[in-house]
Order: sequence, then structure tokens, then C-alpha cells
Amino acid sequence: MKKSTRNTAIEALRFFFMVQICLLHYNSCGNFMKAGYLGVEFYFLLSGIFIYKNATKSNSTCGIVEYTYNKISKFYTQYILSLLVIYLVVMPKVIMSIHENGLVHEILRFISQCLILQETGIYPKTYNSPTWFFSVLIWGGALVYGLTKYWPKVSIRVIFPLIAIMFLSYSFNYGKISNLEQWGMNVFIPMTLARGICEIAIGTVIGYLIFNYLDIIKRYRSYLNVATLISTILYLFIVFDRAQDAQYVFILFPIIITSAFVEGSWLNSLFRNDIWNKLGSLSFSMFLIHISLVWSLTKPILYDNFPHSLLFLIYIITLIPFAMLLSRTATYVNKHLPKLISKSDDPLSADQNRGGGVIYYR
Repeated sequence: MKKSTRNTAIEALRFFFMVQICLLHYNSCGNFMKAGYLGVEFYFLLSGIFIYKNATKSNSTCGIVEYTYNKISKFYTQYILSLLVIYLVVMPKVIMSIHENGLVHEILRFISQCLILQETGIYPKTYNSPTWFFSVLIWGGALVYGLTKYWPKVSIRVIFPLIAIMFLSYSFNYGKISNLEQWGMNVFIPMTLARGICEIAIGTVIGYLIFNYLDIIKRYRSYLNVATLISTILYLFIVFDRAQDAQYVFILFPIIITSAFVEGSWLNSLFRNDIWNKLGSLSFSMFLIHISLVWSLTKPILYDNFPHSLLFLIYIITLIPFAMLLSRTATYVNKHLPKLISKSDDPLSADQNRGGGVIYYR
């Protein structure tokens, strides 16, 4: 069996930050996790790091459209399956929405979700609300990828640092509590989309530094180890107690992520087991399915009959199995659906069946 080339430490971080996001969205967790949404910032920064790596490959011929298509195609079947699941789970709300707003409105909202356009500030809210993050990753990432691929020098040296300065200045100076978590519009700019694009751009600059100066960074590995430990402790304080200091993750996350890339760092060494590749690969499935579980376990009828702690335990226990089920179902659909479509589209298939496999030509 071919050994995986994926960075197990990065996969471990992906898993842990996704668990954080999933816990945040469970109602009873909101009381003690003050800034759990910062897991989103980790993913935006990490996306920018890998955008830099992919866009600057010397042998890469992948344009914006092809890159975006490849990115969507990896997850689209799971995305659609999770969309169908959430509609089944919240069907009473769907029926109520149809009654209040009309069937056409609900159909258009469903179409916008199928096109991964929801909640970027342009299209309306959805039932699987966290998927705004996926739409921003796709379309915001496409913009950053294009700038990085076709104008790498001016983007990395001028545009993205300028974006970082303006975005961080805004974050540190306007609003003191959870001001990274903003919705709606600022003049004509969707705030969710602006947040994603800015952070992905910052991640691209971090990727430039990691992939071009990794040998130099390794020389200071002992200092990096200390900085990573301090950053991890401070991050936990922010998440559980200091939401007003959320902006400092743009100092802490680059240190933690860089440490994961440095061979021999304590973070890189701690998460070397291949199990993290498996858990990391489930991160997106967990992201897609977890709100359906939350909706299912927080219905009033269940609240009346079960203690909240038991429901929360069920949520924790079932999250990974349901994520695995979603992933494997998508794999099965991807494998067999093209065969079914090709058979139904083949004009000779019926004649072949009737003729015992012999094709007759006139």
C-alpha cells in the first residue's frame, strides 16, 4: 500500500478545529465556548496556504475555472446529499416557509444552495447555515487563486499585504467583541465574503513564507516549539474566555500552522500517526452533517423527555459515524451514478437487451 504524503499534523489540526466548530453549533456548548467560531479562521488561513502551493507550481496548467471545478467536484456529492438530509430534518420549517413566502421563493433558495451561493451576503440564509463557509471558500478562494497564479509577485508583495493591513486594522479597531463574526452588508460588500477573501489572502502570504523559507525556519525550531506552546495556551484562553481578543489569532495561528509543517517540531512529532489522516479526511463530512444532527437532537419533543447532557453525549458519539456514512454514501454514488446515467443515455442499450446482446444495423 502506497504511504500517504499528507501532513498528519495538519490533518490533526483540521480535525480538532472542525470538532471545535461542531461543538460550538450545539446549543448547550455556546455558554462556555466564547469564540469557538475561530475554527473558521484556521480553515481560511490554511486554504490560502495551499492555494499558494498549488498556484505557484512550476508545472501547473490549472486555470481558475479548472481549479474551482476540481475543488467543488471533490465534495459536491457530499454537499448535495447533506442538503437533502437537512431538508428532510427540517421539513416542517420548509412547509412553513412555503406557506409564508410561496413555493417559488423556496425553489429559488434551494437552487442558490445547489450552486453554492448561499449566505455570502448576496443570497438568503439557509437551513444548513454553516455552509456559508463552504461557498466563501469556493468563490473567495477562486479570486485569490487567480491573483496568486497570474500576478504572483504583485499579489504576494503588494496586494495581499495591503489587504492584511486593512483587514487587521479594521478588526482591531472597530468593535471589541466577536467583531470577526459579522453578517450582512457593509455598503455593498458582503461581510462574510470579505472576511473569507481577506483571510485566505493572508494565508497565501503565510504559505509564501513557509514554502520559501522552511529551511531557515527549521534552524530556529527550538524557539518555534516554545512559541507554539504559548500560542496554543493563549488560543485556548481566547476560545473559552477572551472573545474580545479574537483578532490575536492572526498572530497565533501562523505560528501553530508553521510548526505543523516543520519536521521535528513537537507539534509535527506529536501527530505523526496515520490515524490523523483518516480523521482529517472526515472533517468536511462532519462539517456538512453536524447541523442535521443538531436539528434532530434539539427538537422540543426530545428536550421534554431526555436530559440535555444525554442528548449532547449522543451528538458526540454519533458525529463521526454519521460523517463516515455521508462520505461512504457519496463514494458509492460517485462510483455507480455515472454507470446508470451512461446506460440510460445509450440509444442502443434497449436493442442490445432485446437482441441478446447482438447489435443490428440497418
